[in-house]
Amino acid sequence: MSVVQLLVQYGADPRAMKSWALRTAVQLGKTEVTRVLLAAGADPRVHNSYALTAAAERGLAAEVGLLLAAGADPTAGHSEALRAAAEYGR
Repeated sequence: MSVVQLLVQYGADPRAMKSWALRTAVQLGKTEVTRVLLAAGADPRVHNSYALTAAAERGLAAEVGLLLAAGADPTAGHSEALRAAAEYGR
């Protein structure tokens, strides 16, 4: 069991600070942590689906897929995630 799983199991809120832990995990390419946080209720739609854009611009296909499956909005911010992926050639 990971430290993130333990913290969530014992009451840490994955939605705290507008799901900041999720944004951090995504930006660092931590796929399993991203999966755990989403399963625990982290919100992939906060800040105009910022985590999705961050994953797209870094070419993190696994994270993009997880976020979309969890409800991230691919049209948020005038499809910013698509623009970011195209700009960075992902």
